Amino acid sequence: MRRKLTTGVHLMVLPTSQFKTIRVMVSFATKIISPEQLAQRTLLANILEVSSTQYPTQRAVARALADLYGANFGTTVVRKGTRHVINFILTIPAPQFIPGQPALLTAGLDFLREMIFNPLLHQGHFDDEVVAQQRRILVDYLTGMADDKQTLAAHRLAGEYFDDPAQQVSPLGTVADVRAQNAMTLAVAYQQMLTADEVLIGVTGAVDEAPVIAAVADRLPFTPRQPLEREITYHQPERATVTDQVLALPVNQAKFDLAFRLPVTYGTPDYYAAVVMNGLFGGTALSYLFTTVREQESLAYYANSTYDAFRQTVVVETGIEAQNTPVVRDKVIAQLHRLQTGEFSSARLDQVKATLVNGYRANLDSQGTPLSRELTRQLTGQPVSMAKTMRRTEAVTKQAVMRVARKCQLQATMLLKGATGNASD
Repeated sequence: MRRKLTTGVHLMVLPTSQFKTIRVMVSFATKIISPEQLAQRTLLANILEVSSTQYPTQRAVARALADLYGANFGTTVVRKGTRHVINFILTIPAPQFIPGQPALLTAGLDFLREMIFNPLLHQGHFDDEVVAQQRRILVDYLTGMADDKQTLAAHRLAGEYFDDPAQQVSPLGTVADVRAQNAMTLAVAYQQMLTADEVLIGVTGAVDEAPVIAAVADRLPFTPRQPLEREITYHQPERATVTDQVLALPVNQAKFDLAFRLPVTYGTPDYYAAVVMNGLFGGTALSYLFTTVREQESLAYYANSTYDAFRQTVVVETGIEAQNTPVVRDKVIAQLHRLQTGEFSSARLDQVKATLVNGYRANLDSQGTPLSRELTRQLTGQPVSMAKTMRRTEAVTKQAVMRVARKCQLQATMLLKGATGNASD
């Protein structure tokens, strides 16, 4: 059941007896305007996870969660196309499994209200010590990501392919932008999030709708705000020529990544064909990148592809010997060509579709799946039904795969190869 609590604030209640816990997710979404904004919001999410006025330390937060019978709480950030989302996620035991605790959900909502609405502020800005600690932790994490050469190659490819600086970087931001944040800039970002972001509140578990609606409306006092547009897809203009980038670092194993533009929008009929096409290309263990480039030809230590409908890309990642780059490039393009021309069997197509559908079914065992699905529905305005997703995936034809594959256009490549020095991967 969906309910608008006020303008720009939405509640989704999903009763189910499948789980022995209740999960509440409060999501704040905004339009991405700069790389700095990504860093601000990521650091802000980390700070709001570990402290509040009532719980000024991580130990105090942990004690409060223990009082909620071992509840789990955390924040996450995600980029979906042109949107950046901060999620506050609380999971508590279902009250019927805790004798004498029928008000456990309302106590959990009180905890969420404290963590979201009452941050640890001093004279209008965040605690300097908490900011310094979380800034250091995030910088260390981002630095560690840069040390992972596969991640580094992916980020360099994004920087080469996308025109928008906010799409070129990690959704967590950059080290430089994180270091530039302080107690005052984060206080401004917090007020913007609290008062201007579109909000989706999702509750799932063994709950009754009417009491949940009343409890959420009473304990999470959001004010009206302007709803976001439902078009969240980032549209990268097509380039007439392919851009090739080479970076030399001390690595044993070269990383060769390719970015393809695939102008297929989420939720459209071609979207499901694009998902299946990617499964055939490099997205499953039955894909041609895996079975041909990696297994049959032994040209890659790994070879896979990922389809991002919100940024309209298919990105291929491979680990190779640098001297094999030209032949690997040709082989990758050849696998796409076989999909474009229909050089694949109906049996292979059916196997890939079955693999994808089985993956969807497996995801139903996660309590977070319906909440993530509802967040996507709210951001896009596209109804997202797992049953519909399965049906449309199973209905994808060979002709649809060929049609979508022909829309794929290679736009950029990134080769991370070895240089003199101590090698590492």
